[in-house]
Amino acid sequence: ICIEKKFYSNMLYKEFILKMKKHPLTVETFGAYIRSLRIKNKIGQRELANLIGVAPSYLNDIEKNKRTAPRVDIINKLSNILKSFLIVI
Repeated sequence: ICIEKKFYSNMLYKEFILKMKKHPLTVETFGAYIRSLRIKNKIGQRELANLIGVAPSYLNDIEKNKRTAPRVDIINKLSNILKSFLIVI
């Protein structure tokens, strides 16, 4: 389960919470969530892979749910680069 909180705007976080209350059963896979954040931040897949120190094919496999969620250190890098607070439960 991933939770996103935009640090730079409290208003966006409030909008996110309201959206979640309207659609509480919305479930997104880890890979799909990372892909949507990457696209929203206008970062290419190769560029993000280089920034977090993994092969582009590895990131592609994560986004397409061919692999499980990566190690915690990679999740932390994704969190910083994608400007999101990710919690893996």
